[in-house]
Amino acid sequence: MLKYLFSILILWFASIGYSQYALVINDDAYMVLNGGSVTTPIFVVVDESDGRGITTLGTGGNIISEGEYNKVQWNIGTTVDNYLIPFTSNNGSNDQKIPLSVETTGSAVGASGRLILSTWETDDMDTQWPDDVTHLNTAPTGSSNGLNVVDRFWVVDADNYTTKPSAILGFTYNDNNEIGGSNYINTTNESTLVGQSFDPATNTWRGNASGTAVFYGAWTGARTVSGAMVSDGDFFSSWTLALQSQLLPIDLLEFTAECLNGAALLQWTTAAETNNAHFVLESSPNGIDFQIVTTVTGAGTTSSMRSYEFLDHSEYPGTTYFRLTQVDFDGATTQFETIALNNCNNLNDGISVYTSTGNQINIEVDSKGPERFNFRVVDARGRMIISPQLLHVQEGMNRFSLAPDNIDFGIYYMILENEKERITKKLIMHK
Repeated sequence: MLKYLFSILILWFASIGYSQYALVINDDAYMVLNGGSVTTPIFVVVDESDGRGITTLGTGGNIISEGEYNKVQWNIGTTVDNYLIPFTSNNGSNDQKIPLSVETTGSAVGASGRLILSTWETDDMDTQWPDDVTHLNTAPTGSSNGLNVVDRFWVVDADNYTTKPSAILGFTYNDNNEIGGSNYINTTNESTLVGQSFDPATNTWRGNASGTAVFYGAWTGARTVSGAMVSDGDFFSSWTLALQSQLLPIDLLEFTAECLNGAALLQWTTAAETNNAHFVLESSPNGIDFQIVTTVTGAGTTSSMRSYEFLDHSEYPGTTYFRLTQVDFDGATTQFETIALNNCNNLNDGISVYTSTGNQINIEVDSKGPERFNFRVVDARGRMIISPQLLHVQEGMNRFSLAPDNIDFGIYYMILENEKERITKKLIMHK
């Protein structure tokens, strides 16, 4: 049975050269955070910058978060120290202590900086994602890799910094509930678990099946992955643990099609390639019967990001489907998503979208004649970010500007459409 908090002491310690206010959780007592939501998060705030801000005594203490918005906020500023958050799972008789550790090692800029921390168990397919996560797939639009991931997420966010601190993270999971069962992780292979974080700006997990990209830390026994080293450039907030042999891959970052002066511009980007001989690009009028458009030489084996494009001048009335296949030197193939392009030969020429200072959205349309378009912006999950607005376009060059409020940095999509055509453009909002 869950024990509720019965002994939390706020103590003041005095010693030579320092003073400390600490949250002390005594003799296995529980602090339970619940009811937080995206609009009304729940916080326990620790306003002590060193690692003694949370202390457990006696038989230890427990903080239950079990939700992204049930948070611990630790106001650490630029202090270099070890921070241990005594999280505990919430599984009744299967409860286990699952402490989270953050060791800051320097380089932070921002005296009011803070750590924002939470964790929660999810189902075997890991469908209760953090808000900035869009997939657990073998590619951003592939099949789910959730069964190769522990059934738990963590949010470890370094917030309110100009430069985030470098840090070493350690994660502990519950082996009663979060591995085994229908999950492919078990006591035989759990020693290969490593940490992975999600980069919302590129819509990718940092790691891939060939091991050439980034993963963090290593299993050190006792249900723990530790030694996950991060710095300002890769201190992303959303984390999970995955088998190193089955990491959440990011080989193909994106595959897109758009119209350019009446032709179809096909573009794709890879984060890493292993034994990649070439790509085969195919087209189809119905999404079933495909024919080869071209082949494009691959990069062999590389851990660097590579971008490819092909401009197809074929006549494509109506909707055309494009398919991309990667071919290894040994003949093995991997087929990626099929994408669609509408009425390419009839679309307006010269449509561009970009952001300027203050993340103002600028749209330029070079039109063949008067048109009316509905304009909207969605995120990578298709959620509405800017509601539909009507744009009146005249013949020639048209320019529009919008200054939306409260849009986080990341990748979004601008959609212009009317009864005849639909145009989608990628939009990157910067910090």
